[in-house]
Amino acid sequence: MKTLFRMSVMLLLACSFQNCQDPAFESVESDVNVRAKSSKQTKLQKDKHVFTISHIAPVYTSPWDQFVTTVVGTGTIHVAWGDGTSENYDLGSGVYGVELMRRYNSPGRYLIAITGDLKNITRVSSSYGEGPFDDINLRPLTGLKVFGVSNISGPDVIDLSHNKNLEVLALNDISELREIRLPKQHSLHSVSIAANTSLTAATVDALINSVYNTAVKKQISWGFFQVTVDQMYDGTSNDMVGPPSGNSISQLTELQNTYNWQVYPYMPSPVADNLLNPQIK
Repeated sequence: MKTLFRMSVMLLLACSFQNCQDPAFESVESDVNVRAKSSKQTKLQKDKHVFTISHIAPVYTSPWDQFVTTVVGTGTIHVAWGDGTSENYDLGSGVYGVELMRRYNSPGRYLIAITGDLKNITRVSSSYGEGPFDDINLRPLTGLKVFGVSNISGPDVIDLSHNKNLEVLALNDISELREIRLPKQHSLHSVSIAANTSLTAATVDALINSVYNTAVKKQISWGFFQVTVDQMYDGTSNDMVGPPSGNSISQLTELQNTYNWQVYPYMPSPVADNLLNPQIK
C-alpha cells in the first residue's frame, strides 16, 4: 500500500512539472477546484508580446454558455484557444471589432493566447457571464483605450499599469475584484467601478486620486465617474464601494462642481456631508 501511495505521489508530481492535463479529470473538476489551482500557472503568463486570458469554462447548461469577448482594432490576430485549436481574426476597420467566441467541450481552465497586431487593439470588453476568467495579461495592448468587464466572474487583481492610452474604464459587478492597478499616466475621462463589493478602500482611493490628478493636470472636463454599490443607480442609495475616504469625496466633488463631471452618487450628498463633516447628522 505504501509503495502504491508513493508511486501515485510521484506520478502527480511528474505531471505537475510537465504541465500535463488529464481531460477526464478536468471534465469532473468543479468550478471551485478549478479556481483554487495554483495561480502560478497563469501568473507566469505576463509576456509583453502575448495577450493572455485564463478562462474558466463552467459546466455548460445552455447553448449560449460560451466564451465571448469583443475586440476592436485594426490588423489581424491569431487566437490559440488553449484546447489545441486556433483561429485567425481580421479586426477590420477598427470601428465595430470582432467577437472572439469559443465553446469548450469540457469544463476547466483554458489559457487563451492571442498574438498578432496587439498594439492596434483599442478596446476589449466582455459582460453578462460570457467569458469568465481568473487572470488576464493586458501588458501587450499598448494602444488600449477602452476596457470593460461587467457582470462576470473575474480575477482579484486587474493590472492596467502598462496601458498608458486608457480613456474609458468600466469594471462593474465583479465579485472577486479587490484591486485595480492604473498606469501613472493615462487619459481616463470615464470610469465606472459600481457593484464591486470586494474592492478595498485603498484601491478606490488610489483610483479616484489618479483620475482626479489627471483631470486637473490635463483639464479634462465633462467626464463620468460611478462609484455606487448599485450598478444601475437610481438615486435611492448613496452607498459607495470601498467606501472612499473624505479626501476622495472632496476630489469627486471638485470633479463634479468644477470640471462638470457626471458623478454617481451625486456630490455633495448626505453621504459626502457625513464623511467630510462627521458631526452633521
